[in-house]
Amino acid sequence: MAGKKVAIVGLNVGTTAHIPGFRIEGWEVVALGAEHGEKVEATAKEHGIPGAYSDFGALLKHPGIDAVSIASPPSTHKAFVDQALAAGKHILIEKPFAQNAAEAKEMAAKATASGKTVMIAEAYRFSPSRAYVKSLVDQGFIGKPHNIALSVLLGPRERRDPAQPRLHWRSNVATGGGFSAGPASTFWDSIIDWFGDVSAVSGKTYAQFGEGTKQPNGEPHDNDEAMAVTFDMANGAWGTFIATTAAPFGPGVRFELIGSEGAITLTQQGLLPTGTDTVSGGRFDDGPETKAMPIPAEFQLHADDNGPKPEVYWSYRPMIRAFTEGIDKGTSPGPNFDVAYQLQRITDAVKESSASGRRVTI
Repeated sequence: MAGKKVAIVGLNVGTTAHIPGFRIEGWEVVALGAEHGEKVEATAKEHGIPGAYSDFGALLKHPGIDAVSIASPPSTHKAFVDQALAAGKHILIEKPFAQNAAEAKEMAAKATASGKTVMIAEAYRFSPSRAYVKSLVDQGFIGKPHNIALSVLLGPRERRDPAQPRLHWRSNVATGGGFSAGPASTFWDSIIDWFGDVSAVSGKTYAQFGEGTKQPNGEPHDNDEAMAVTFDMANGAWGTFIATTAAPFGPGVRFELIGSEGAITLTQQGLLPTGTDTVSGGRFDDGPETKAMPIPAEFQLHADDNGPKPEVYWSYRPMIRAFTEGIDKGTSPGPNFDVAYQLQRITDAVKESSASGRRVTI
């Protein structure tokens, strides 16, 4: 692990999670890239990074780079992945993975052919609560998986007026924006990590705030804030996924995992997992009541003054550790580009079902 060098592209989650996450896991961050030259130079100087680039091709030529961590908008991902693989670099990339499943499939195929270690930054499968639930399911705690019921009910706790639409890729579904594209993928990733592949979806997305408005440049401001989906899984299980980020006083996130022998409940207060998450469950063999199940120490993540900020980004550390181990072993641990392709297929299928009103097979 010692001596590996990474270049990071993107200044938001790139600076709050990727830079400190790589550093604390023993990497040297040697270059930073972003669209705006002056801003990237200032940010690189602030974080003590020697290289600052507004051109991705030039960044790839920075001496000694082993890997590239891409936290730029999804419209850039395919071109950046193509160039990075051609340059022989390992890749960690943020979600949304691509703009559509065709792009995702092509990136996954090129990554496989390259033999490089590639992962998508679905870090929250590494959070204590979700990793613990994964271990319980794998150990047979609930028996044969039957279904998952997921509710994401979040929103403001004080009155707010509709904001003037901002000029941003997240404001437009066509450029990868909306709950169904990015935030939803963090939940789909855990669902397939626990129960396996999703095989069909039927759903509807809703643009409660942006419908009918435009961004300052005239592009649509149609990012969805809500969705309701039913889905089938390849192993015969099924599920429901209802979500909104526009629910006043929304209680948070709740997973219910149901099986032949028992059930598990995971709750979290906000959109992303933190140390306040809770897990509870019950099994027929253990009596008629469910009980709180404190997350064991082996799954806990610990704060560090030099680690990612805020707490929701702590899960980037074990993800980067898995990325590092993958490079050392010549593998691509999950969540890799094959997983990213599956997630993109789910995203596209939900959008297709919403537009057509039909159930879509994946």
